[in-house]
Amino acid sequence: MEHHLLQEAFSRVLTRLLAPACLPFLEELLNAFCGSSHASKVFLFDTRTKVYVATDGSPVDSTTHNLCCDYVHMLGSFGSLYK
Repeated sequence: MEHHLLQEAFSRVLTRLLAPACLPFLEELLNAFCGSSHASKVFLFDTRTKVYVATDGSPVDSTTHNLCCDYVHMLGSFGSLYK
């Protein structure tokens, strides 16, 4: 569980460090994707570190973030099957 807290903290730092012109553009794209796919929350993840680079405009819920991290990890474990 602690690794999820670190990943979320690094994610928040990373999103604050992104260029001010870049983050609103990514957020707008993710909001559009969220609306067209009827998703409740959208993250743009770095799959290796499981840190999110950007997210849609809705607040980040730790439970949803943890679930997405676990899902990305599970998908990554199957990656070698498709090389």
